[in-house]
Amino acid sequence: MSLFKRLFGADPASQLAKGERALTSQQPAAALDHFQRAEEAAAGDADILARAREGAQQATAGLVDLNLQEAEYCLDAEDPDTAMSHLETALGLAASDDQRKRVEHRMELMKDTLRAANQPQSLFSDEGAIPESDDLPEIQWERLLATLVEDWAEDYAERGIEFRDAVLALNNMQPDVAKTLLTELIEEDPEDPVLRFERGRAYLALEAFAEAADDLAFAREEIGFEPLDNAGLVQVGLLEADALISLKRPKEARELLDRAIEELGDDLSLLFLRGRVELALAEHDRVEETFGRILLISPRLVDAAVLLAQSRLTREDTDGAIEVLEQGIKKHCATGTCHMQQLSVPAGRLLARCYLDKGESLDRAEDLLHQVRASNEGHQEWEDHLLWGRLHKARGDVAALDAAREAALAGLPKEAAPLRPVILEQLE
Repeated sequence: MSLFKRLFGADPASQLAKGERALTSQQPAAALDHFQRAEEAAAGDADILARAREGAQQATAGLVDLNLQEAEYCLDAEDPDTAMSHLETALGLAASDDQRKRVEHRMELMKDTLRAANQPQSLFSDEGAIPESDDLPEIQWERLLATLVEDWAEDYAERGIEFRDAVLALNNMQPDVAKTLLTELIEEDPEDPVLRFERGRAYLALEAFAEAADDLAFAREEIGFEPLDNAGLVQVGLLEADALISLKRPKEARELLDRAIEELGDDLSLLFLRGRVELALAEHDRVEETFGRILLISPRLVDAAVLLAQSRLTREDTDGAIEVLEQGIKKHCATGTCHMQQLSVPAGRLLARCYLDKGESLDRAEDLLHQVRASNEGHQEWEDHLLWGRLHKARGDVAALDAAREAALAGLPKEAAPLRPVILEQLE
């Protein structure tokens, strides 16, 4: 881990993107956390705020469904106390009358079932079928179909009950169950691209990246690059590239992303992932082009400015890094100044570092570090103490420098222990 790698935290746009990816990957708890962080940090950005709130609503609905399903599993395991705990959690999360009615209905059904001393049917029966008497999976299935492009919604709806079970299992964070069901279906029809696509998603969730890449490549040959969902986030090529990156095959990922972008145009998700690949490959001319395009499309996406600045710093272009960061921060803040809203933490840290590297504009560096601290609700990481220490050193404030050095070393996590001599050297 490089010294400054951990300096680049998450800003509202980054949190929003992570939330949307987590939502697409059927990880509602992680998605809700990212959306709430984005909402807290984006008070002055109407677009991010609206998308974060909408995403939080979808993630909350997903968590309600997840707790309802967990209650069913607990009942199957003859653990009614834990089942009721999940239902109470679902009721506490319910944000609409419809959600509350569904949870309350399940509570009543559970009480009736327990009184009758009958265990409820499992979502996944021996045959892989969902009991028609249980309306929860039906609601989940209809909601999922509503997110798909019309043609794909029809394709999914026409498939058998085992396929529905597999997709719902994947959406309920049970990729192992989904993989087993899909593998059985693929044995009967190995040429079906949709089965291979869904199993590829299951393999991704299981971090079986080689198997995921194989299945997704097969599916892409038939499905192509067009998104399957209305939000434009479920793209076979995007997921395949993600698997290739995890397999440390960045050149293949870049080539795939180039083809997807050529077909779909300036898709931000594809462009951003390609830019990350190019940065990892040190292809800085391409990094400039890719993130330049991103900033033209979405000038307030300060995450892109941070990565472009990293590329410029690698080439020892500190002035260029300062320029793109100052512009990124200015455009990110709706008012033109981050004193009226929270500063992007990674952008603020990196810009302060740039000024400290040049040994100039120390007042600006101090202002940025104050804003970083405010954005973190007063909490400071070891990286922040390191930057404060460099500022105190530049000003000759020995007492403050000593305090910052001790704070940086005390806050250094175990995995970053090799950085201790570097910190001592910088803050001597």
